[in-house]
Order: sequence, then structure tokens, then C-alpha cells
Amino acid sequence: MAPRLAACASKSRVLIRLSLTVNVVVLIPVVAGLFADADRATVVFGMRSPARDILACIYTAILVVSLALLLATHIEATHEVAAIMALGLFMVQIFYKLLTPIMVIGGKPHGLPFNPVVLSNVGIAALHSVTLFVSLKARHERGIRSQAVVVAHPSDT
Repeated sequence: MAPRLAACASKSRVLIRLSLTVNVVVLIPVVAGLFADADRATVVFGMRSPARDILACIYTAILVVSLALLLATHIEATHEVAAIMALGLFMVQIFYKLLTPIMVIGGKPHGLPFNPVVLSNVGIAALHSVTLFVSLKARHERGIRSQAVVVAHPSDT
């Protein structure tokens, strides 16, 4: 592998791990606060409701998947698949995180002019966007293309 390609692939690996680590580090206290019905969670996310509980479940899923993918990126045999799965996760996160400044009203803790979740969402979306860009560029430069797997139907044989 040429030095430039190796550097781009290495940056991609580091950024994917960084983005997954940020997901884990941010979501552990958020999920804990939501499930414990902490006062700060109530201020930022509103009173406990079915909608907030669903959000807690979604955040928990992102946390668990991020943790599993982070571990899988450290295993050479599973790194490539984990990296591709992580990029899919980041695309979904970028989309919903960039919607929050448009959609979220309220949830401003005393003394803050904004909802801190909205601000952190924009920052995390920026990180994930850089990760996605660098990783897709590295894959393009290496010539990796998605390949559809064709499975024969039993009646075709």
C-alpha cells in the first residue's frame, strides 16, 4: 500500500474509533440519567413519558452498538465489517443530530440560552461527518466497492 493510502486508511481507523468512543462516553451518563429519571434529564429531555422512554431505548441501542463496534474495530478479523457498520450508524446519527436544532424547542437549563443536547448533537454530527468523509475517501482511494451478494433461490436450481 502506498504511503498516502496507508495514511488515509490509518486516519480512517483512528477517526472511526474516536467517533465510536465519543458515542460511548457521551451516552453512558445520558442513558443513566434518563433511566434514573435524574433532575437534569427532566430539565433537558422533559418529564418522563413514553416518548422519553423510547428515546432512552434508542440511546441505549446506539450505546450498545457503538461499544460492540468499538471492540470489533480492535480485532483485525472484524475491523473492516465493523468499520462499514459504524459508517452506517454515523450516517443515521448525522441526520437526526442535525435535525435537532430545527426541531427541538425548550429544555434549557437555568442559566443557559440553549438546550445542551442540541449543541452537543451538532458537535458530534460534525465529528461523525469528518469521520464519514475521511473513511469514504480512504475506501474510494483503495478501490473498495460495495458488492451485492446474490443468493440463489432454491427453486432456481
